[in-house]
Amino acid sequence: MPDFDEKLKDIIDQLGPLAKVLVKDYMEDATEDGKEFINEIRDDLKRWTEMLTKGKIPEDEFASLVKGTKDLAEMKLLKQKGLTKIKIDQFKGGVTSLIVNSIL
Repeated sequence: MPDFDEKLKDIIDQLGPLAKVLVKDYMEDATEDGKEFINEIRDDLKRWTEMLTKGKIPEDEFASLVKGTKDLAEMKLLKQKGLTKIKIDQFKGGVTSLIVNSIL
């Protein structure tokens, strides 16, 4: 598995294209909110990734742990812009899916 920090950088690099698809007009704000969220869960994500790599947890448990963090994502900038809760939740789900798919 590539270095964790390198993998995290790859995930952050993919936030812009994800935001462009899910929240077109708010791409920059969504990207910043996504980066903030990833930084907030970074320590847990690193620990879970290490556990996964060492075979201490299966892939489905890893996915569940990451997706369980979705509610922690505040998405302050998107809320300030008045984006609907549905669109914000879609983006949150997209970010957690991106993390899971990238790590696995």
